[in-house]
Amino acid sequence: MTQQPETVEIRSGEHLVFVRQAVRAKAEQLKLSLVDQTRIITAASELARNTLEHGGGGIVTIQIVENGTRRGLRLKFEDKGPGHYGYRPRHEGRIFGRDWSWAWPRWLQATR
Repeated sequence: MTQQPETVEIRSGEHLVFVRQAVRAKAEQLKLSLVDQTRIITAASELARNTLEHGGGGIVTIQIVENGTRRGLRLKFEDKGPGHYGYRPRHEGRIFGRDWSWAWPRWLQATR
């Protein structure tokens, strides 16, 4: 079952620390390897900084999701910036208007 999302506000540099801490806690809850934890925390940190610097602040929604026996982490960054229409990032994710949604592409087999 997909868990309730956690929302973290991004309004200042101090909030970037809160984003990293919240993502780390969810990654640890999923029992991601240290390498995968580092990867997703780094990606979240960069996206949070972009949300602050280029979007004027916003929020990130962090959620553990499940699909059958697979579990993963969904991060959704939202801001009110002008967006990057026509821009296509090289990593996974989709652009929906001005919102950026990114899901960690590695699913974990549930350990039940």
